[in-house]
Order: sequence, then structure tokens, then C-alpha cells
Amino acid sequence: MADNGGHPAIPVPSGPPARARRVLLNAKAPAVRLLSTRSLVVPVLAGALLLAGCTGDPIGGEEGGAVADLSEIDVAATVNGIEISGEEVAALVEARGALLADVAEEDLDEQRAQLVREVLGQQIQLTAVEAAVEERFDVKVEDVISDAEIEAAIDDNIEAMGGEEAFAAAADEQGIDVETARTFSAEEAYIFLLVTYVQDTLAAENDVTSETLEAQYDDDPTAFQSSDVSHILVETEAEALDVLARIEAGEEFAALATELSTDPGSGANGGSLGVQPRGTYVPEFSEAVYAEDTVIGEVVGPVKSEFGYHLIVVNELITAPFADVESTMRQSAIGDEYGAFIDGVFDGMVVEVNEALGSWNAETLTIEAPAGEDESPEVEVEAPSVAPSESSSEG
Repeated sequence: MADNGGHPAIPVPSGPPARARRVLLNAKAPAVRLLSTRSLVVPVLAGALLLAGCTGDPIGGEEGGAVADLSEIDVAATVNGIEISGEEVAALVEARGALLADVAEEDLDEQRAQLVREVLGQQIQLTAVEAAVEERFDVKVEDVISDAEIEAAIDDNIEAMGGEEAFAAAADEQGIDVETARTFSAEEAYIFLLVTYVQDTLAAENDVTSETLEAQYDDDPTAFQSSDVSHILVETEAEALDVLARIEAGEEFAALATELSTDPGSGANGGSLGVQPRGTYVPEFSEAVYAEDTVIGEVVGPVKSEFGYHLIVVNELITAPFADVESTMRQSAIGDEYGAFIDGVFDGMVVEVNEALGSWNAETLTIEAPAGEDESPEVEVEAPSVAPSESSSEG
């Protein structure tokens, strides 16, 4: 059962394959782009590097601790022959010191070693993707993603959060300073811009133009409908028929939803599921919502689904204008090519990891602990979020 606001009629989207999702298919994931010391975002990263420094402290403990001193490791890993330095990884780890702030002192060495592996593993993935973009499209990444674009995206992010004060407050709440927050915001911007470049270029190669997309839209605008729906969910058909009889006798749908619905999320809102795009609901529910004989404002059902029996009221059907769906259509049109590109990157990676740091697992795209060292509980590498929260329309 889904956990989308407590609405069991709304399944959790399956999303892209886990391997592809790790880097580029999840463009909004903060801190997936682990910034290197390259020139792409030097103005943004400079403060974090100065703050972190290259202290020479062992990452994971003193000599003989959980992992070797990164400052003494020339090459932490190579991916397709491209070197990732120990110094680069050390700076990235130190910039994420806030992630270890609440770790008990006795666990710090192990957790820090795990963080090194997570950071290096993600840097390996990004390095492979960047190299593949340059080879596939015959470009240099720094030529297609500029400092100015990243800075503009950061400014857009800050504005979306309510301005500099709100951004600073969000950073403070997460236990990081503003400069570090801007670094994490730059990471989000970089990954978004890189994804956009790949998708736009593939679209151009496949003649996915605004004109072709609009023609497709005009063929069936109803495919781009959303629905404002309310429902009452009960366990048995007999219960649903009893509720239906009460509605037909004059009782209010919303009041009965609050009283009787086993979907607590929507029940608390009089049965409202809010406005959701077509394809959101489980098939039986969706078919009832969009059936030709469904009348706006009238009760439909009982409709059986894996969650029970629904009484449904469609309050409104909304057809999105082409301008609102063009971007989504474009992404869908080049989805196969994009997926093949990402799969090709990961399937073809040749990775060597410095044995002091661990070994590469090509199946999971992660670094395993060195032989003889126990795996620590996984550290969450994502940076404290400094992006505006995505507001839910699910009530």
C-alpha cells in the first residue's frame, strides 16, 4: 500500500531502474553530483574547500584505523582510465562533515570510512557519466554547463525558497553554513543541467520537436487529463453498498468519508484525493474515474481494487494545455534512448579502486570494505536538503 499522504489508491511510482537512478535519472536528488576540484563550480566550491582544507588527518582514524590516510593516496580510483585523486575525495568527505555530527565517538571511525566509500563510489559514477557525455556527443562538459548557468540555477533555488534569509535559515536548521549549502545547491543544479543537456540532445537527434509533440498532443488531449477525485474506501462490498444507500438517502459524501473510510489520509479531508494526473491510481480506480459514462459529481461504484471497495466521486476533469506537458512529453519520447545511454555507461565501466579503500562491486555500483574490515551501517551521503520542498497535491 502506498504512503502518499495515506491515500492507498495512489501507488508509489516504480521509477527508473535502480542502477540508472543512482546518478542521472533522479535529477532532483541533492548531493548526487559530488563536486570535483575541476573548474566547473570553483567559485561555489572554494569556500567549502577552504573550510575543509586538506588536513592530512586519516579518514577513519589514526594509522591502522578504518581506512588509510587519503592525503597519502595519490589515486583513490580510476574509472575508464580517468584518475580520481585521494585529495579530491578527502575534500568531498570533509565538506560533508555535518553528516557525521550526530555519530557517537566510538562509531566515528567506522562511519567515516563508510562515508569515504560512499563518496568515492558516487564520484566514480559521475566521472563515468561525464566521460560518456563527452565521448557520445563530442563535447566538453565545461562547454555545455557553464558557471553562469549553475549560479543562475542556485539563485533560482534560493528565490524559490523565499530569498537569502530563508535559504540561510534552512541551512542553519540542517547544521551547515550558507557556503556549504550553496555547494549542495550547486550539485543539484549541475546534475539537473547535465540531465537536461543529454535529454535535449537526444531529443534533437530523434527529431523530437515542439511541432511533433504538439501534433501528438492534439491526437488525444484526454491523455493529459488530471482529475479532482474524492473516495470512500471500505473493506467489503456489503459495507460499500450500505454507505451508498446512506448517500442516496441524503447523507453527505464528505461526512461519511470522514466517519467510515479506511483511507485515513483522504478520510480526514472528506475523502478528497486532490488533483492527480492520469495514470496515478491503480488500474481499477483509474478506469472508473476516466470512464466515458462517469458523470461529474455523481457517485461511481462500488469499485473493487487490491485495497478494498471504493465509492468514487469525480469532482472535475482537467485537461492540461500543451505548454504544461511539453517537457514531460519530451522526456517520455526519448526515454528509451536516455535509459540505454545510462545503462551503457554503467555496463561499460572499468573501475579500479585503491585496495586501501576497498574494492568495486560492478553489480551494485558501490565500494565494498577492504578485506578483513566489517561493513559499517550505511551512511546517508545525501547532503542536508537545501532545495525547496515539493508540495504535494495529494491532500
